[in-house]
Amino acid sequence: MRNTPWYLVLMAFVFIVTGLVGTASAKSTYLTLFNNTYPSATYPSTAAIRNCSLCHPNSVTSQFNPFATDFKNAGHLFAPIETKDSDADGFTNIAEITAGTYPGLATSKPVVAVTLSSIAISGPASLNENSTASYSATATMSDNSTKAVTATWSENSAYTTISAAGALTATAVTADQTVTVSANYTEGGITKTASRSVIIIDVPEQACTDLDGDGFAIEGGSCGAVDPDDTNPLITPTSGKTPLNDTTEFVKQLYWDLLNRDGDTGGVLYWVNQIDTGKVTKGLATDSFHSSPEFQHHVPAVTRLYLAYFHRSPDFNGLMYWATHHAQGMSLEEISQNFAVSQEFLNTYGNLDNAQFVELVYQNVLGRNSDPEGLNFWTNQLDTGNLSRGQVMVGFSESLEYQAHSQTEVFISTAFITLLRRAPSQAEYDYWVINLNAGNPRLGLIDNLLNSSEYAARFAQ
Repeated sequence: MRNTPWYLVLMAFVFIVTGLVGTASAKSTYLTLFNNTYPSATYPSTAAIRNCSLCHPNSVTSQFNPFATDFKNAGHLFAPIETKDSDADGFTNIAEITAGTYPGLATSKPVVAVTLSSIAISGPASLNENSTASYSATATMSDNSTKAVTATWSENSAYTTISAAGALTATAVTADQTVTVSANYTEGGITKTASRSVIIIDVPEQACTDLDGDGFAIEGGSCGAVDPDDTNPLITPTSGKTPLNDTTEFVKQLYWDLLNRDGDTGGVLYWVNQIDTGKVTKGLATDSFHSSPEFQHHVPAVTRLYLAYFHRSPDFNGLMYWATHHAQGMSLEEISQNFAVSQEFLNTYGNLDNAQFVELVYQNVLGRNSDPEGLNFWTNQLDTGNLSRGQVMVGFSESLEYQAHSQTEVFISTAFITLLRRAPSQAEYDYWVINLNAGNPRLGLIDNLLNSSEYAARFAQ
């Protein structure tokens, strides 16, 4: 075999060397172009990316990352691709260059500072005179995370004081008063303030009738033991009678707990007879009061408004305040409109247009997305001014769909509030939801509350 001529070998060597030098020169030229386009003086953070990995994965020059591909497609110009997000990591190329991270590597991206966006106040919407309630502040950050924060508290009423820990104390009032509670919080040089209105309730004293002057009244309830004969001072009630050991006292207390009024004589006698003759238990009597039209028309309706608006059970004071006003003639729409201007409501719904508001109501209240017909109807009612947002909320809270959807939650909430004077804890609520949804009778919850030490403690002497 003949040897290859020397001049052919020399030509091949020159061709290979020239090609390699040309490739290296091209790559060096593009990096030089990058350095000139983004000089260190203007972009000091780019020192870490001024290398071949800017365009080549792990500096392997035979491979190209998405930034290099976009650079090539832009005619080897950087400016046209500054606003692109080549590596699809959520940051534009220029943002990554400025931050000194690789615009072609998705795992390399700027660190975004999390800042304070807003704060919100949690706590009861109303407070009885001569009592104290606690309020807390929650911060929402720019990444939508939330956290409890220690805020600076203030209030604007002569009838209240608030501690550094957020404990609001109300003094005696002669009529209902509205106080504004404010929380101020600063983090990272950003200050946010939240406010909410709290109603200080003038608690009416129960009328106590003592015709014979023996110190006992016929009303019972907060007036003390019932006088069995208010015409004879020699006839007085047996000392120590309470709803725990006396049927009459128990029935009278039911009227106050569930209907918020004195029991009529005929009604009290009827239920006392039913219980004493064994026709019904105390639990069944309580359930009958709970199912009565008088109770259902007021307390559950207001409870549904609380759940629809705020996604929580009402506090005792707030529920009694609004249920009493409803029983005295205030419409649900009027109550709803008061809720609609509360800070707690505005934090969720205040910055939405009408269509967005309706869609969020569907999701938050009914637990589903809107249907096109319903969305168009309610949005049009708001756009034309036929209905206010408060009226729309009543339309949802009183709908048959929501009444069925919230039936268990409303029952659990109102049972705890009427018998124990407080809302259920989350653990208690979760337990009874599972229990009732399993088909167990709701009488089990009522009996559990009536037999609890917490119920008994209400009447300890």
